Amino acid sequence: MANIALGKTILEKWQDSSELTNGNYIDYDGSKGYTQALWPINLTLDLEDVFEIETIRFLLFDKDPRIYKYRLLTSEDSKNWYVHYDTADAGYKGWQEFNFQDKIKAKYIRIHCLWNSDNAAFHIIELQVYDNETEQLNINVNNKRIITKKENDFEKEIGSGLPITQQMNDLTNILEKVIQDNSGIINPEPFKRIISSFRSQAYDIEALEKSIDSIRREIISPVKKELEKGEKLGHFSVWGFYVGLIGGLLAIISIILSIVFDFKNDKQKNITSQIIKTDTSKTNISKTDTSSDLKIKIDRIDKNIINLNIHLLGFEDNYQPNFNQVVINLYESKPIISSKNNIIMINTRYITEIKVNNKLVPVAYLSFKLNGKLLGWVGLKEILKIVDNSHISKYSDVFMGYSVSEGDFIILFNKYKYKIERIYRTESNILKISDNKDAVLLSICN
Repeated sequence: MANIALGKTILEKWQDSSELTNGNYIDYDGSKGYTQALWPINLTLDLEDVFEIETIRFLLFDKDPRIYKYRLLTSEDSKNWYVHYDTADAGYKGWQEFNFQDKIKAKYIRIHCLWNSDNAAFHIIELQVYDNETEQLNINVNNKRIITKKENDFEKEIGSGLPITQQMNDLTNILEKVIQDNSGIINPEPFKRIISSFRSQAYDIEALEKSIDSIRREIISPVKKELEKGEKLGHFSVWGFYVGLIGGLLAIISIILSIVFDFKNDKQKNITSQIIKTDTSKTNISKTDTSSDLKIKIDRIDKNIINLNIHLLGFEDNYQPNFNQVVINLYESKPIISSKNNIIMINTRYITEIKVNNKLVPVAYLSFKLNGKLLGWVGLKEILKIVDNSHISKYSDVFMGYSVSEGDFIILFNKYKYKIERIYRTESNILKISDNKDAVLLSICN
């Protein structure tokens, strides 16, 4: 009858996050007793180990009429996520309880927080997880669900389960350690400034993308230049430097691999295993290596970083459009272009209205799928360009897609151009009469 969520921490930044798992679900009001963050956002609880779970329940703020929309997901590895529940057009408050007829295995519990009818924040008082007989509380459960699906029947999302900002912090920590451990050979001060800059940008997704791209330019390239000063190697521990630097760079590749989503088809798996196998077999370090030997090995790793996206994503450019004009309803996916081996689909993830320069504008969050699997920002930047006429377009880590408004354009492979003609809304503060659906109308411009 153990609540295995008790005292566990969440991965994202939420205000007063310790309130979520402190066991107190009685003493709360409009000013205390809950954790909160601006929606849309993920709340991901790390159970610290994989458990067989019988029940998940949580308490949404319920001291007034407001309601919330959300999705519930779980994962064993923070990369493969199973969607167990989606409120869709409904909204709820109070206790939400999910009982799994067949226990599920999970290490991470995620609440994908989508909407609050009252304001821009999402408020959760308590989250409980039970791995065996669920504790019976004297509570009123507003939304109780018996989940009868088998694990293979759940909708699956594949992608980086940890927040991108956390992955960036992991990356900068590795870089910092590699440089610091070899301060006798490499002057650490310039790199400290670069790493500090990376950290300061970690919460700006666009700056983050630029930071990832600049790893080669601002870290690897200067390291190569330092290595050219080969005369220094004779005065320091060459063996320790080799192991530290090569190990660090391989760790960087591992993190980038986790950022670039693993599409797991046989062809791509073979390519990936060949890349890793080749690198590890060719980076055996001996104490007799010279600085030129090490430079060759770093060059090899550097080239693999450059080619990583191309090898893993497997995109082609011989696609054909699937329509001239199409309406994509909320939560619906439709093919946009296809080739012999690949189908790229577009999905309407969320529709709302936001204020820009004191004027409300309609906004849709669109995600993209390759053969049914969601593309993250690393994959999207290879194939997608947004003509941001509305000045609101940006990537959302939560929706794994881009925000667009009416009049914006989507360009795939610098070839297939689509216009956002219309964003339909069933709830609107702009329209005199709301639409009868939530959807996006796309037209091809080619």
